[in-house]
Amino acid sequence: MTAKKRVTAKDFHLLLTFLEDENEGTQKLVKDQLKGLIKRNPRLIKSGQSVGDLRVRESFNEFVEEYQFEKLEPAFRQLFQRGANLDLEKGTYLLATIAYPDLKQKDVSQTLDRMAEEVNRMMAHLEPAPTKGVNAMRRFLFEKEKFSGNTKNFFDPDNCFINRVLDRRAGIPISLSCVYLFIAWRLGLPVHGVGLPGHFVVGHRTPRGVTHIDAFNRGKILRSKDCEMLVRKLGMPFRQEYLDPMTNLGTLARLIVNLINLYTDRGQTSKARRLAQLLQLIEE
Repeated sequence: MTAKKRVTAKDFHLLLTFLEDENEGTQKLVKDQLKGLIKRNPRLIKSGQSVGDLRVRESFNEFVEEYQFEKLEPAFRQLFQRGANLDLEKGTYLLATIAYPDLKQKDVSQTLDRMAEEVNRMMAHLEPAPTKGVNAMRRFLFEKEKFSGNTKNFFDPDNCFINRVLDRRAGIPISLSCVYLFIAWRLGLPVHGVGLPGHFVVGHRTPRGVTHIDAFNRGKILRSKDCEMLVRKLGMPFRQEYLDPMTNLGTLARLIVNLINLYTDRGQTSKARRLAQLLQLIEE
């Protein structure tokens, strides 16, 4: 059996020029070849995204987007089949691969593992108290690691991608809350997401009741009245059920909707449309 010929950078870049061919058959053939090449060598994506010709680069980026969503659809379909208690961490990882196709799940999970180990060590040195878990999580995430809301660039899509939130220690309420949840779950702490309209927070159960954590505002503790005020500031009546735990499926769906809105506002309609198609898989 003969070994497959190694594709040179020159050959690869030449192949990319045929993405603009007006013949649909030629385009399909080229795309099929590119999918095979990238599957064997994902680093070719970066090579294609750095070609000098702007039109070729834009055509390739559009192809990569199409390729990524084709890969994501069966993965999301399988994930959604798990229902309300799906693996939220895996969902956020899959979502991040839209923008970061080279991202490996272990890149996210290992970072969260290390953080959980640090929180665990921190808890071991704290005096026994009903709120020990809350205190350790807040001290680690918001005092030591400085996680906070990205108020300067709130509408940056990177705020929705778990890898970038972990890298930059910044995000939006729902993505920062996810970081809190993923670490706390590793430690067996009783936490859940709370999907207040317009502002996602964490519910951390203690012997004294549920403590609400505002991860966007450096772990600020919210009383029920504070949560009510957040809703009323949006001109909406408050309902007690807004404080109910949100399912993992509901949390992931909300994160996807956030991205759809961001991409729509930025004029990246193809990304928004494809994300909406992924979201429809929930109803199948």
